[in-house]
Amino acid sequence: MKSSIEIIGKWWVLVFALVIAIAIYLPSMNGPFILDDQSTVIHNQIDLNFKKVLGYTLLEHIRERTFSQFTFYLQNATFDNSSPAKFRLVNYGLHLINGVLLYLLVILLFKAKSKQSLGLIAGLAALVFFLMHPIQTQAVNYITQRMILLATEFSLGALIVFLKLRNTNKPGFLPWFQRITLFALILLALLSKPTAICLFPILLFVELIFVDKLDGKSQWVSFLSLLTFVIISVGISFDEIIDTPRITPIEYLLTQAVVVIKYIGLILWPTGLSLDHNIKSWPEISHLIVIGSALFHACLITIAWLSKKTLPIISLGIITFYLSLFPESGLIPLKDLMTEHRTYLAMVGTSIIVAGIASRLAHRKWALPLLGTITVMLISLTTIRNLEWRSEQSLWSSTLKSNSSSARALYSLGRFDLLKGDTASAVDYFEKAISANGQHVPSKSAFALILIKQGNYIEAAELLEYALELEPNDVTTAQNLGYLMEKEGKLRQALRWYRKALRNSNGNSELHLDFGTVYLKLNNSKEAVKHLLKAAPHMNSARLYNNLGYAYQLNGDLKSAEINYKKSLMIDSNYNVASQNLKSLSEE
Repeated sequence: MKSSIEIIGKWWVLVFALVIAIAIYLPSMNGPFILDDQSTVIHNQIDLNFKKVLGYTLLEHIRERTFSQFTFYLQNATFDNSSPAKFRLVNYGLHLINGVLLYLLVILLFKAKSKQSLGLIAGLAALVFFLMHPIQTQAVNYITQRMILLATEFSLGALIVFLKLRNTNKPGFLPWFQRITLFALILLALLSKPTAICLFPILLFVELIFVDKLDGKSQWVSFLSLLTFVIISVGISFDEIIDTPRITPIEYLLTQAVVVIKYIGLILWPTGLSLDHNIKSWPEISHLIVIGSALFHACLITIAWLSKKTLPIISLGIITFYLSLFPESGLIPLKDLMTEHRTYLAMVGTSIIVAGIASRLAHRKWALPLLGTITVMLISLTTIRNLEWRSEQSLWSSTLKSNSSSARALYSLGRFDLLKGDTASAVDYFEKAISANGQHVPSKSAFALILIKQGNYIEAAELLEYALELEPNDVTTAQNLGYLMEKEGKLRQALRWYRKALRNSNGNSELHLDFGTVYLKLNNSKEAVKHLLKAAPHMNSARLYNNLGYAYQLNGDLKSAEINYKKSLMIDSNYNVASQNLKSLSEE
């Protein structure tokens, strides 16, 4: 009878695992754009302001995640960007590549410790856990989080190249090529998402534990220690607003001590996955749950450090897990206290722990059946979770089941009903969202928009003004204030609010349409054409092309006017305004 190691060593086992890993994600392929996907993916900043991006400093490129943005830009330029499926397929591919890179990394780690025979089963265990765990579904399906997929890919690549560089003694050009490749991969990881800064202390730990070569060791340790110190210093002193948090850095750090326990719980028992977890802040260290969480983390990190010689693989996994979470679960407060996609890079560490455990159980007769049972459970749970990603309604309904007070889920379901034309149901959802969270700005802004359309301008203005106090830079609130001014006939004030909204967004086609509409009302057809043309590449709207046709007509360009009126009617043959305008044009 063949042993577990002999069976898993077959190439077809790895291929089969990769096929299953991609198959379990197919149910979610046609799922919706969610959250900031539209602003990040469709209205891409490189596409909207290429010259500005070219002028960025290196730190600005890192902050703006330029490489990730560039991948969205390329895809927008190459394919139809109206379908989430094409963007999601790229994410699936990146996820698979990350699994393979993790597999190779684990094999190299075992080789560094002269345990190469165990590397295959350990690598496969890590690959399966990483690719098939349901907590990964948010990072993979939430298209914007291609950023963390890319950062993870380049970080894994850097770790592999670093191990190759430090554990081989080949002279000549190869070591220099590996060094160049290493720093290129680190830079690409940072340009994909700044959380990749955790790579420096991870590399330092790898150098200390997995590199026996003394040549150059002191230089590498000093260099990586210096970079780690600089990163921590910058992080502690960082006072630029990244998000719109209503929490102090210390309160955020104390809260994250509890949140990381919840992440560990979801990894060990992945039920109750949600786009919006119900997390309260913990402002004081005196709370027992904060003390208990902090002690748990301290003990685990201490154990990892003390066992770095006896259990180096598991030790590295624990250290990698915590270091990967620290950039977003550290001292810099973010609006969302807990989101599952933040665990994606940390799952590299968890998967390395799984690899270490699998290697110690490899010679047991029940090792292979156990691995198979866990794999089947992960496949089932991940498939079920991906089925929930098939539509916006099913996704947010599942969120509401796990968190009945989720203002974000209530708002999203209300928005879904509003797009269907069910205003009464939408109002009910928005009111419930505001009741659940009196500071939920999107719900207040959306409810105000309904009030504007109903002619209740006074109550709408009160809601929008309060929303703006909560989040002064919120784009939708400023846009809706512009719409309110436009409905009240205060066109210059409307332009002021639209301009504020546009300034705070990466670029928004609807805002350019709003600008064009107001300029038409002000009889400024040249400015109207300028803004409407900026909206046209990103919108398929009958109203847009009708307004553009009318602007051309006012400019005396009757041929362009006719073309755009016809485009409007091609989109919506029942759009009467365009029909009347086309008829009036033919009579001129």
